[in-house]
Amino acid sequence: AAVVMQVLESTANYNMHPVKAGVDMYLSLLVLCPLIFVFFHSRSARLNTDFLSKLSTAIYLTHVFFINILLNTGWMEQGTALFVMVMLASTVVSAVLVWSDRKWNMLF
Repeated sequence: AAVVMQVLESTANYNMHPVKAGVDMYLSLLVLCPLIFVFFHSRSARLNTDFLSKLSTAIYLTHVFFINILLNTGWMEQGTALFVMVMLASTVVSAVLVWSDRKWNMLF
């Protein structure tokens, strides 16, 4: 139900918003975010939370760098391709940073 609500809100925002830009979907996130939290909280014994917390911090800190690089060099414009490239690059670089921190204990 939450995914259907997310898709409906996304479609409504796309059709009704004058500028076809990124729009946050707050209504469906009120339902979806607690469900995601409860899902992962119930499985917390199987997750390495130290790795995940460091990885999410590194992604948060590096994604702006990749957005600026890709937009300012003219390689791509805003849109889905930019999102995919930024997420891929920041996740890979962040995983390397977290791995190197485990090995040399330099960052976190």
